[in-house]
Amino acid sequence: MNTKNISTTYIFDEEKICDDCRSLLKKDRFRPVHKNLILNNVINNKMITGQEDEFYYSCRVCSTTWRHETGKGGFGWQLTKIDS
Repeated sequence: MNTKNISTTYIFDEEKICDDCRSLLKKDRFRPVHKNLILNNVINNKMITGQEDEFYYSCRVCSTTWRHETGKGGFGWQLTKIDS
């Protein structure tokens, strides 16, 4: 099993996600959506620094779910769930 630690508390099996999703790991807010992601939800946030929206996606191939934060304070791509 090839595991990666993407934060101090969340360890996952990298082999359970597809290559396209793997390419999003630790990417910033400028990395585009890959072709197999389906948009599930959008949350619009007005912040003092401007618009910082959250987009929630799921992958057609591996069912991984993602949060994509935009705006000046956005953290980019964040893995939220991997289906076993």
